Amino acid sequence: AGNEGVRYAKALDTASGALRAVGTGDQLKGIISNLVEHTHRMVEQNRAANARLSESGDEIATLKARMAEVREEALKDPLTGLVNRRGFAESMTAAMRDAAEDNTPLSLLMLDIDNFKQFNDQHGHQIGDQVICLVADCAKANIKGRDTASRYGGEEFAILLPNTNITGAKQLAEQIRKAVANQKIVRKSTRQQLGTVTVSIGVAQYRPGESDEALSARADAALYVAKNGGRNQVKGEAPLRREMALR
Repeated sequence: AGNEGVRYAKALDTASGALRAVGTGDQLKGIISNLVEHTHRMVEQNRAANARLSESGDEIATLKARMAEVREEALKDPLTGLVNRRGFAESMTAAMRDAAEDNTPLSLLMLDIDNFKQFNDQHGHQIGDQVICLVADCAKANIKGRDTASRYGGEEFAILLPNTNITGAKQLAEQIRKAVANQKIVRKSTRQQLGTVTVSIGVAQYRPGESDEALSARADAALYVAKNGGRNQVKGEAPLRREMALR
């Protein structure tokens, strides 16, 4: 299109010079005929360029949509449909930034399935996957809004709760714990009852200025206390002063 534009400009310059020196009607007809030919060529070139640009725009839009899908898939755990650890890290960074800017509370739950390895070894990996999905479903059923649940790794989950202080977070953790404990594990192929599973949950609240590693470490420490204290329980820090229960 650029090259054709240059040629057209040269044709106009040539015609301009020829018009100044025109002497007969036949010469004028020749100049006009030449201009019309170049103009038609330019119009066709522009039409073809516009068509190619339109096609390219459609291809770019399709590629952008596919890239967004691929990125979403890369941040999602294929078994549970929750975000994976990488996706959770991105969500946590954004949530901590928002909490600091808006001066709102932010809490983190670290959840671990009790005695999962023993259950998995006894009943097999398919049942183990079923248990992981069950816990994920309980987490999804109890969170809302901007809350983010993640399969953090193996049988461990992390749940991010924006605009929620530690008191509200512990209440939500207790809801999830009870929901899991009330579920019956059934072997789908035989309908055999395999009992129940429980979870232990540690809770921590974000402290302005701290790193995501520090927040995760405190939630992990609370989870460790819950595991060592007999499992199937929620443990967290004492509520900070001057907090408002926003959940």
